[in-house]
Amino acid sequence: MKNNNGDNVYNINDMRENTPTEPGMPPSFQADELIFDAMEEPDRRRRLQLIYQALAIHPECVDAYNMLARDAALDTVEELVYYRQGLIAGGKELGKDFFRENEGHFWGLVETRPYMRAKLGYAETLWLLDNKQDAVEEFRHMLKLCPDDNLGIRYLLLPRLIELDMDDQAQELYQSFDDGTACWAYSRILLDFRKSGSAPAEHIDEALASNAYVPPYIAGNKRLPKEIPDEYQLGSPEEAIIYISESGAAWKATPGAREWLRKELTARGLTPTGRQRKSSKKKGK
Repeated sequence: MKNNNGDNVYNINDMRENTPTEPGMPPSFQADELIFDAMEEPDRRRRLQLIYQALAIHPECVDAYNMLARDAALDTVEELVYYRQGLIAGGKELGKDFFRENEGHFWGLVETRPYMRAKLGYAETLWLLDNKQDAVEEFRHMLKLCPDDNLGIRYLLLPRLIELDMDDQAQELYQSFDDGTACWAYSRILLDFRKSGSAPAEHIDEALASNAYVPPYIAGNKRLPKEIPDEYQLGSPEEAIIYISESGAAWKATPGAREWLRKELTARGLTPTGRQRKSSKKKGK
């Protein structure tokens, strides 16, 4: 039997009977080894086979569901189902006592990372499916599990709170982190504008100093590339692209914000590209 992609639909029971296991090695370890192999496997069919073998050995293998969400899902709804299955499996694997005893230390504990990856995928997919309030609650819970925010959840949550007009909660989140990124600097002036129709000059100057590549995207003078970078350095073009990809909707959802920023740039002698305006005076001969 094949699915709509033409891929074989593996029967877990059949896989369980035909998947060799190594004596003495816990099933979870064997499943992890198969997942590591799957991550490095370029062939999609072979990769799926390894994933299903891992599940056959260890049904609570969370990263198997995480990979199925990316490799096997036919649509966003099916992605959500796989991530949800991963969360259920992770809940069983870790146990209620573990959650109670280790809340606040997730991600720092290696065994929690597959669960956190599933939760992140689940939250982002909820947002894509327009279940935005549920997505926000998932992001908030991740910060409760890992207050140090090793995964950078705050960069996803802050613009979404602004987009949903949850400014008080956005302000509270902003004040919870001492952060030198463009996301924090530009989110601050956006929150300022939403509150009073302007922002302190020093806040605007600090935002421009944090990353001069952001204004053209906000002003609409530059479009995002088709591929969003995976990493960045502070103040870089890549940081600007990543910031706008996550926060552009918050600016668009704020009436007058982009026009206001254009005026602020002009007042500083800057073009919407963030560059200094050239003087119109001609040099003497």
